[in-house]
Amino acid sequence: MPTPGPDEDFQLGAASLASRLGLRLDPGGSGLLNLTSDLEGFGSVRRYSEKSCRGRDLEVELIAIELMIPIMGLFVERLYGFSPPSSSVPHLVAETRPTEQRRITMLSLDLLPRVDLAVNPAYVEMVYGPLDSELDASAERVTTEGDDIFAPLLKTPRRRRVLASPWATAVVLGNGLLEMHEKALLRAYMNRWETLLDAGDEGPDGLDLCSPSRVARDRLLREGLADERQDRFWVDLRSLCGDAQTSAAQAFVRGD
Repeated sequence: MPTPGPDEDFQLGAASLASRLGLRLDPGGSGLLNLTSDLEGFGSVRRYSEKSCRGRDLEVELIAIELMIPIMGLFVERLYGFSPPSSSVPHLVAETRPTEQRRITMLSLDLLPRVDLAVNPAYVEMVYGPLDSELDASAERVTTEGDDIFAPLLKTPRRRRVLASPWATAVVLGNGLLEMHEKALLRAYMNRWETLLDAGDEGPDGLDLCSPSRVARDRLLREGLADERQDRFWVDLRSLCGDAQTSAAQAFVRGD
């Protein structure tokens, strides 16, 4: 399976989401990093951005990471959707990781909070409340018959939990249910993120929030997303693709 070009899509649909938001691949090759491995692996990191998203003074950024190591049966796709550092709109994070000869896929999704949820209940309701019905419905769709597998994945590495919201979700999907359930959950989280981006002052940015250092907090949050102590994905990537490529990919996620 060849690596898609800048206008093509993997499962998570980064190019389609970028198109809907009016984002473009960063020019001059600066938005594309090709990944290679001694194990005959390949992949890419792509960055789409725009300083005026949908005609508003809103700088939005998408980072799409894809990595395939055929000899290991490994195919990982990650998508980060970053709103501006000064905004309170959450960041979108999605990942698919097929296993067992691509018969089963793990899908994880989250909207990373930009403020302390414990002291901002209005933010909780505005940002995450509309996701409740979709998550409740997915919890009732547990199926384990043959290839028709759909089940919540409850074990999340502890150090990744510190970056997550209580609405972080991960499910295991068999090919029999992959198309229907993956797209339903993915659509719910992506649509929620797009709605919040479009809301302007009617959204979380219009709330009176307890968050004194939003830009500084966001810088630390993005550093945490690229920290090997928080997420072993980067440790694995370094062992497969080497120091230079991994450090370059981490710089995309940090926003360097």
